Amino acid sequence: MTLRDVWNDPVWSKVVGGVITAVIVGMSKLLKWPKLFWIPRLRKTHVHASEQNGAMYSLKYYLEIVNDSRRSVEVRVSEFTPDAVSLQKFVQSTLQVMFDGKWFPTELATEAVALLPNQRRRAWIGIDAKKFTKADVERLEGKIGTLTLTANGRKIAFQL
Repeated sequence: MTLRDVWNDPVWSKVVGGVITAVIVGMSKLLKWPKLFWIPRLRKTHVHASEQNGAMYSLKYYLEIVNDSRRSVEVRVSEFTPDAVSLQKFVQSTLQVMFDGKWFPTELATEAVALLPNQRRRAWIGIDAKKFTKADVERLEGKIGTLTLTANGRKIAFQL
């Protein structure tokens, strides 16, 4: 039986195709190709300013996002590029995750969180309360600056 006969045979052509498919799938698992091409999807859901008298950062601006990916995503705050608003001080450990309608951790925030699919989280930036009021920040929405997060190591920028 020649290669041409095998290729044209209704049974053997399917066996050869199955072997080729098994090799490709096996190599993709071995080399983790699907993970290399998988891109995390985070979506901005809500932004708002909040005054908290007596807090270390009395004027905060919150960014809430949801994980629209099919997998868990590790999220970190990377950097902030100011536009119309200056910060009191840039802090990276400002993440909270929503569980059962409440934000955790409650007292302090954390540096990194793992988000399940469809799970929400928020980060805040500490606006300089000596220069801006809550009304100023709300009026400047869309011109505050850019908060960059990393999701599984990939940078994602959000205009605030």
